[in-house]
Amino acid sequence: MNMNRDEELCGKFNQYFERFGLNDFYSRLSSKDLIDLKKLLSCINNIITLRTTDAFVMKIYEDKFITLDEKEKIMLNVLDQHANTNGYDIRFDDNIDKKIIAEVKCNIPVNKSSFGAAQEEGILEDIHHLLTGKKKENISDVSDYFKFMVILDCERAQVSMEKIINKTEHVKRYTTPAELDKENVFVVYV
Repeated sequence: MNMNRDEELCGKFNQYFERFGLNDFYSRLSSKDLIDLKKLLSCINNIITLRTTDAFVMKIYEDKFITLDEKEKIMLNVLDQHANTNGYDIRFDDNIDKKIIAEVKCNIPVNKSSFGAAQEEGILEDIHHLLTGKKKENISDVSDYFKFMVILDCERAQVSMEKIINKTEHVKRYTTPAELDKENVFVVYV
């Protein structure tokens, strides 16, 4: 006999929460409780973005692209922003020779080896803003900035992002700081 939709959803839901000793949690939640959980997802997404941002800053520090002082200043700027602020996830222009802008994307590909249409559209829009600037950031000229697209490295994200890199101009995969330039967006997986 085939499982019905409710049984399938209940099974997946309970399987996750059993890790925390919550057996049959599904049956204990009202519709209002589920709505509250749905609202909590926004917070979880922001936590993932913050952790991914931190991992990126640590990576470029460990790669010796930024100093310890610059790393600390960048993270202070990140922590001072509201989680849903419009603009770049990272904007650092304290060092005139090493200005940095970055967008952090934590998309989980919806298809087996590619992002969904809306996901890809959002990534391409962010790449465009890295190359041309954002009005909300009051940067009309991004030519002095090193530009990064930071991708959470999970569930085929690299394979999915490589497809975008291969068909998009001025987008390259990050390897080392020595290869960075200010004309391209560099994709970093963390």
